[in-house]
Amino acid sequence: MITAATQNTEPTVMTAAPRNVEQVHNQKKLVRNKSRLSRDGLYNLHEFAYDSNFIHRIVTYPDLSITCYNKSIVNVFKGLLSSPTEPERPTVTLTYDTTFNLGDFYLSVLLFRETDFSPSPIIPLAYLLHERKLESTHDDFFRDIRLLCPQLDRATNVVMVTNSEAAITNSISKNFPNLATFLCWNHVLQVCVFCTRAALAIAIMVCK
Repeated sequence: MITAATQNTEPTVMTAAPRNVEQVHNQKKLVRNKSRLSRDGLYNLHEFAYDSNFIHRIVTYPDLSITCYNKSIVNVFKGLLSSPTEPERPTVTLTYDTTFNLGDFYLSVLLFRETDFSPSPIIPLAYLLHERKLESTHDDFFRDIRLLCPQLDRATNVVMVTNSEAAITNSISKNFPNLATFLCWNHVLQVCVFCTRAALAIAIMVCK
């Protein structure tokens, strides 16, 4: 059955309609600007922190860093941990890596496997939005995690997997000295490939 489309009775000014992709982007930008609390990004950030339970720490100087997590997810993670005096539970894998470059900022994510389900889904535990890949920035983040979940360092069924970036590995070992930490096999293979190519390039130059 074919029905006639509903007629739009509102007048449309054709000259004001977007005519290309750039004008569509401009219209979207105009709508976003109207919905902003202000044009001050830091002010908007603090307002969002006050109105939500997701942003828990904001540092603006000397580098901007923002720690975010959901307390309900943290409680779920705590329930997966085993202590030396409790029965052993399935091994929980934590992973931490700087995975995204969002414009002028980096996003580092701390993930864990939820072992109460099969297959075990990977769930974000906490986020760090930061300007530079500094050890002090990662150290502040893991200090917050240690205060939030002190039993993590004593847990017997948790392992941490990360890359070989010194800023990250030093921060983890400083705040969680008893946490078993391993390198990600993908990063290890990338380092092996890089070193092999460098060695072959040097060997070729020497042979010439």
